[in-house]
Amino acid sequence: MIGVEFSSKELAFLLALLEADRQTALQLLAAEHAYRPTLLPKLQEAEKVLKAMKNLEG
Repeated sequence: MIGVEFSSKELAFLLALLEADRQTALQLLAAEHAYRPTLLPKLQEAEKVLKAMKNLEG
């Protein structure tokens, strides 16, 4: 398991995204990406770390 740190605004955004219907979620994602993509880079980096860890184990 790895740790990913989120600000309170990022966490609120993720919760809103997960609780929203599909259309609202798409709108939230588009708005986040257009204005300030902070979550995507963090999640992409976390995915890279997990893949590297999995490759070391396997």
